This record gives sequence, C-alpha cells and structure tokens, in this order.
Amino acid sequence: MTKEERKGQREQTREEARRGVLAEIAREIEAKHRTPETPERIALAYRRVFEGPDGEIVLADLKAKFNGSCVRIRPAGIDPYEVVYREGQRDLYLYLVESMTPPPSPQSIQTEDNE
Repeated sequence: MTKEERKGQREQTREEARRGVLAEIAREIEAKHRTPETPERIALAYRRVFEGPDGEIVLADLKAKFNGSCVRIRPAGIDPYEVVYREGQRDLYLYLVESMTPPPSPQSIQTEDNE
C-alpha cells in the first residue's frame, strides 16, 4: 500500500468516526427533547383514529369478529388453545376501546374519595 493510499484510508476512517460521533450526538439531542407521551395524549390519539365514521365501522367490525362481550366457544367442544387465542383477540379489542378513555385525573380521584 502506498503512502497516499494509507493517507486516504486514514482520512476515510476519521470521516466515518466523525459521522458516528455526530449521529450519536444527534440521537442524544433528540432523546432530550422528545416529548414524553402522557396517558391523556395517548387516549386522544386513539380517539382521533377511531371516533370518526371509518373508526366506528372498524370498531364495530372488530367487536363482531372478536366478540367484545364474551369469548365464543364452538359447539364441537372446548379447545383450550382456541379459547386462549380468542381471548387474546377479544382482549386487544377491549384494550383499543379502553385506550380511547383518558385516565382520571388525580383531582377527580380525590373528589370521588371525599364524597
């Protein structure tokens, strides 16, 4: 390897190191300035997705498919694996519905306790 090739290789290595350091600094800055998602903001996001006409259609379809009120058991017999599978589907539907409701604020909890 010639002297010029080694010099070029060193410069390339330094440039890659600089890019790596800059990328790490950018990640740290982004992490410091990222807004943490509060339960209220998450609930609002779920409501925005599901409360429109299309969202209502999707939720109704999920409720019909995954039986939001109870687990369905086929008349042929009880397969415990199928029951667990269907319960997981139902649980996801219930999670979506519950996620659209913001958690109670600490003030409302204290008010309810005082009544």
